[in-house]
Amino acid sequence: LYRLESDACCLEHIVLRGLFPIVFSALTLVAMFAVLAGIDLELALVSLAVIPFLYLWLRFYTGRMLPVARLAKELESEMVQRLHESISSIRLVKTYAREDFEQRRFSDAAERALCARLGSAKQESIFGAVVSSLTIAGTSLVILAGGLSVLHGRISLGTLLLLTAYLGFVYGPLCGIANTTGALQHAVASARRVRETFALATEPADPQHALQTSGLTGHVVFENVSFAYDTGGPVLYGISFAAAP
Repeated sequence: LYRLESDACCLEHIVLRGLFPIVFSALTLVAMFAVLAGIDLELALVSLAVIPFLYLWLRFYTGRMLPVARLAKELESEMVQRLHESISSIRLVKTYAREDFEQRRFSDAAERALCARLGSAKQESIFGAVVSSLTIAGTSLVILAGGLSVLHGRISLGTLLLLTAYLGFVYGPLCGIANTTGALQHAVASARRVRETFALATEPADPQHALQTSGLTGHVVFENVSFAYDTGGPVLYGISFAAAP
């Protein structure tokens, strides 16, 4: 149920909320870097100094986020399973006065799912904080290098202010790419669960010479039947009866 109702939406998240924003951010990044390079190539290159660190952080942390996202999906699936079992068997639950038991069982599953989701949210927050810190460090580096260039008379103060203004249009797409990639880990975990469902072996088809049951009427007659287990004596003696359809 959870894979059908929730995990199957991963394609929408991957394409509409992942692929398109990343492509748009990449195009924006290239265009704005070209503008920065046209103003001052040296400072434009300095602004890209944070990219290797962003890539290493992204490579390191996404590997840690994916197992946590997968665990959260599995525990949420277990919670939905508990709920579906209880509601579909509500007559039996009430007949045997098992409301408190089912409530505890569902609460335990919900608490585990909540803890896993909070752990995933914590990791995403740490990831975003480090990405923001790296872009702030990059901005500081550009301002430092630009300030030295102004002091040495290589560029004017107005050029530095213009570069600083355009710098946000470079680091904005960089942050967007990093954060989108990090947030996509839940969608990737869902996609793997859907792929596992498609990989399940189907039921085997009937053998080529299977018994054709279309002519059976369902009328079974037992005449003088006896039965015994392998480890003991007979337990049925001379049983005769007819089972009508």
